[in-house]
Amino acid sequence: MCPPKSQAPANPPPPGESLYEIDRRILARVAEVNERLLAIGRDLAAVAEADGFRRLGYSGPGQYGETRGVGPVGRTHDILRIGRMLDGFPETRKAFLEGRLTLERAAAVCQVAQPGDEHKWCEKAVGATTPEVLREVRAERVARGECPPTRRLSLEFRPQDERDFDAACAQLSRDLGRVVREGEAVGELSRHYVECRDSRRRRTQPLRSLAPEDRVPPEAKPGARYVPSAVARAVWERDKGRCQVPGCTFHFFVDLGHIVARWLGGLPIEANLICICHAHNILMEAGLLVIRGTAFNPTFEHHDGRPFGSPPPPPLPQAGHGPSP
Repeated sequence: MCPPKSQAPANPPPPGESLYEIDRRILARVAEVNERLLAIGRDLAAVAEADGFRRLGYSGPGQYGETRGVGPVGRTHDILRIGRMLDGFPETRKAFLEGRLTLERAAAVCQVAQPGDEHKWCEKAVGATTPEVLREVRAERVARGECPPTRRLSLEFRPQDERDFDAACAQLSRDLGRVVREGEAVGELSRHYVECRDSRRRRTQPLRSLAPEDRVPPEAKPGARYVPSAVARAVWERDKGRCQVPGCTFHFFVDLGHIVARWLGGLPIEANLICICHAHNILMEAGLLVIRGTAFNPTFEHHDGRPFGSPPPPPLPQAGHGPSP
């Protein structure tokens, strides 16, 4: 039998251009991207220095980054870290701008490197994978007492459970005034549940709850996913099947939204259920839309307390410039 013929690549390089030339072009573009990331990081650091995230109406850099398209929470924090610290580590900065270090590895080096041992950490980061670098940096920070030892767990969520957990993380971040990572959120939620349910533990007040007069008899189950059909019909008729957010009259893809979330003890009753379109429901779950009161007399606010739909606060003055006269 004849050996099989090697197949030509699906996307061969253009005629007259070698793979080495394409590789060099990719490296040049990576360097351009990293230069821009460093510039964004410096701008984020300037906003943080001026307490700008709170003044702009955000809970922190993570929420700002997700809203403004910088990236997910973790990536935004990495960009902010290199913007604050990378200029103090010239060797690491050069490796990052040359494309020899990824954003995650450069940010990790900034967490542990000192002026005297930057070369050691930079060499490790260049010659290792991102998980290896993160493990070494974590171990070093634990040894220094900068963070507690942790254990990695793998969790599986059903789709609705994942949405509820994301909403819980957003609520915790707003309540604590900082970004709460997933691992910390699991601990906070577990403690909150145990303290509320176990008489041997100190009880804490729910983060948000319905007023006593709005609760239903004790046989109702807080947090239940099932909404009785009679309640759903009553809410639908009361709100005429339209989104109740001011200025929105959308009547397609309308959900029954819980003003007080199920995981906080919100009950499937008329006072806690409101017709809301899918787009505004996403804003509410992300914490960008806050509904206060009951469904019979609700008030709608932005996450910073402004009435929903009102214009945002004025932007911060540019660096090096005072306020406009």
